[in-house]
Amino acid sequence: MGKISITSKQAAYFEVKPYSQWSPYLEKCCLLLSANSSYEHASEDLKVLTGISVSRGTQQRLVQRHDFEFPTVSEAIEEIRHSQEKESGPEQEWPTVSEAIEEIKHRPGQRAHPFL
Repeated sequence: MGKISITSKQAAYFEVKPYSQWSPYLEKCCLLLSANSSYEHASEDLKVLTGISVSRGTQQRLVQRHDFEFPTVSEAIEEIRHSQEKESGPEQEWPTVSEAIEEIKHRPGQRAHPFL
């Protein structure tokens, strides 16, 4: 891409770390994408969104060099409900994985997925 020289005052203002080749925003994008998917998918998504290629290995190293604070839990979780589910509504029965796969296989006009 290119080389840019910035003053220490500019580096402090933009929160650029010494000897870093990453902008804070690019680093934030990489961490966000890595948190929401695999490193491989994060690499592909970053290329699509920004036009910048960052390998999956670099994504992984970036995540591993950060110290993340884990959230603290004040009480145990007993049950998780979907936010749109009504308290008085009937329980919805979900298909098993094999039932869902069979349903997808037999949808009209849809190509079969190679892994199904």
